[in-house]
Amino acid sequence: MSTSLAPVQDCVFLDAGEAADQAHLRQRVDLGAAITGLQICYFLGETPPSDPPENLVHVPLADAANWWARTRYRLPTQLQLPRSITDPDEIARLGQMVHRLLSPAVAIRNQAATEIRHRYASRPIQPKPDRDRLRVMAWSSRLTTVMQYCSRALLSAFSSLGHETRLETEANEMEALDDSHLYAALAEFDPHLIININHANHRYLPTDLVNVVWWQDPLADDTIGKWRERDLIYSVVSQFVAPVLATGLAPERVALQPFCIDRDCFRVEASAAEREDKVVFVGTAAGTQFAKNARALAVIAEISQRLEAGESIFNHEVAALGAKHGIPEVEAVCEIFYGVTRDYAVRWLCQTPGIKIEIYGPGWERDEIVAPFHRGALAHGRAVADVYRSAKYALVVHPFSVSTQRLAEAAACGCIPIIYDCRFQADFPHWEEWALYFRTRADLTACVRADRPTVATKIAEYFDYTRFAQRILHDAAKFF
Repeated sequence: MSTSLAPVQDCVFLDAGEAADQAHLRQRVDLGAAITGLQICYFLGETPPSDPPENLVHVPLADAANWWARTRYRLPTQLQLPRSITDPDEIARLGQMVHRLLSPAVAIRNQAATEIRHRYASRPIQPKPDRDRLRVMAWSSRLTTVMQYCSRALLSAFSSLGHETRLETEANEMEALDDSHLYAALAEFDPHLIININHANHRYLPTDLVNVVWWQDPLADDTIGKWRERDLIYSVVSQFVAPVLATGLAPERVALQPFCIDRDCFRVEASAAEREDKVVFVGTAAGTQFAKNARALAVIAEISQRLEAGESIFNHEVAALGAKHGIPEVEAVCEIFYGVTRDYAVRWLCQTPGIKIEIYGPGWERDEIVAPFHRGALAHGRAVADVYRSAKYALVVHPFSVSTQRLAEAAACGCIPIIYDCRFQADFPHWEEWALYFRTRADLTACVRADRPTVATKIAEYFDYTRFAQRILHDAAKFF
């Protein structure tokens, strides 16, 4: 356990005053993927401090190991000894003491998770449920940038249809849940149907539980195991299906289901300000992500040349190009190809004269072409919807999918979508009646000069969470 305070970590203190001083600073702990949490300052002692801030947490010394095993808070990774202690032997002794109190916590949690999983998996079969009043559950995490919102919205759709729902996730920005917490919640709620995004999570489920698996990214789990009869599998695009089938799943068991949107948030509002004649884009820049990767730069160089020429670039070509440079297919297609196409399209837009342009999202401030048009990052939800409601056009860029979440969100808010033209390999529908397409700089310029009327909000009906919930209920009906 480190004794340094930089970078910021969740920390154990043996002095209540020093713990309080640190907690009052309300520093942030980096949790990855541009997500942070409030620093937890643990005071390890017998007497709790008076009137502590929320992130000053007292751990009773006499029961510290069991306390850390039970808590939902992140475990500490740092020890800060009182400044008055300078003797090396005393420092070593106290460090070893704290380590002995902390180290059993993970083992206790793992044992608890194992016991709960096996007990729950072998529980008695449930009676046939009332189809109109199912218990529906999802696991999620605030550490995800998209999945947590999808889980919440899909559960909300089930709730609106009359079903009982539960989302198991962190209650605040100091918690971190593991299997011991998640399976305990699952056993307590005992749902009839559970929703998993990008993970099968089916190894320890009772045979009568319907498990919905929605792949929004390529399969990255090589421990899928045997598929269950009551696993319902969906994928946002056909390109993600092949790795799932490689696990032994029959092709007829995978259905396409694109991203959905919260239509209570993403919609046209009569009270919105007058729509401006401008183009907006919301998304993260790839930019410097590949700057120091020589193999990626070689792939980028060829993709860039073909983008500038307006060529149709197929995923299998990018996969082969990546293989030539020792880059796995998922990285070549879903990271490099996706990021480069987006970056180039946004730069083209920013080099288009005669139109107001606004770019939102992290990373663009480091792109000298885009930076003058960058307006900062946006929180998911209302802030994004307000931007779309303010604009006539929205740029939508993906190299192998048309029916993206960004398309749905922008269209639902009344923007005319200007879509990178990948129809040659994208799943249907393509929405030609309500959208504009480009593949070159000249095409993009023509799009922003277009003045054709369109009712883009029609697109949103296809991406409705309630519609997906009803589809799941229809597909699961044979099991109830």
